[in-house]
Amino acid sequence: MLELRTRGHSVILSTHNLDEAERLADRVGVLRGRFLAIASPTDLRRRIFGARVRVRVHGDARRFVQTVTGAGAKDVSADGSDVTFSLDAIESGTPAVVRALVQAGADVVSVAPEDRPLEDVYFALVGQSAGEEPSQP
Repeated sequence: MLELRTRGHSVILSTHNLDEAERLADRVGVLRGRFLAIASPTDLRRRIFGARVRVRVHGDARRFVQTVTGAGAKDVSADGSDVTFSLDAIESGTPAVVRALVQAGADVVSVAPEDRPLEDVYFALVGQSAGEEPSQP
């Protein structure tokens, strides 16, 4: 299937294996009697959970929660050396947060989008179709 994809062929795959769907698909459709959503895995994550970023620093990240919040991030949490947060505009907001962290004395080790598993997206969508609220990160 990957070879067909790289040659530009369209392939429709029906699977319950969400890891497989994520590896193979450019777009994913979630069904529950009808299509609940159709988009790329990244777009589905952002639609359901928002754009989240994980920054790893040397040492305890809790000391930088206020710095990250002050730089415009929302839903900020720290766990060990990781601080995670959401942004309205991930592409323009992330550099501002990283700059604020460095100015506050943080030794930034890595910066990466925080990608929830496609399984979380599926359960959030299925729950919404059943009238439940989506769980937040």
